Amino acid sequence: MTSLEQNIDDCLYEIYTGHGVQFRYPGAWALSETRQTDEVTIQVESGETSFWSLTLLHANPDPTEVVEAVTQAFQEEYPELDLYASNDRLNERETWGCDIEFVALELVNSAFVRCFQADGYTGLVLYQGTDLELETTRPEMEAITQSLILAKPGDDEM
Repeated sequence: MTSLEQNIDDCLYEIYTGHGVQFRYPGAWALSETRQTDEVTIQVESGETSFWSLTLLHANPDPTEVVEAVTQAFQEEYPELDLYASNDRLNERETWGCDIEFVALELVNSAFVRCFQADGYTGLVLYQGTDLELETTRPEMEAITQSLILAKPGDDEM
């Protein structure tokens, strides 16, 4: 990639830094952050149906229990869904998760759940959208996930 291409590429993306995490996301997407007592959720939305979110659970629950709770919530909302186990890695970090396919408003949707253990919290990455939009946005959301950097113990706040 030439330096001009890199500069153009950088203009199309924003970098989120906070709470000991950093990731790159499409600049045209809307970013929001919500805080509750023991958790923080950072979300980016495509403007249509797709969104990517990272939740930092400071109570440090077991990742398998978090994935079970998320899948149970989907099952309550969408009784007819398909679950597929996932053993993806988040960079070098082991994850627990699944891919979920469900129908909402007569559209096929997919959600991707990835949970990991970090120092001081459990992280939950969830991204989803309609299958038609996912043709474009899934690679972008997977790139966001792969760009995720976690602070190492002893590092200053990112």
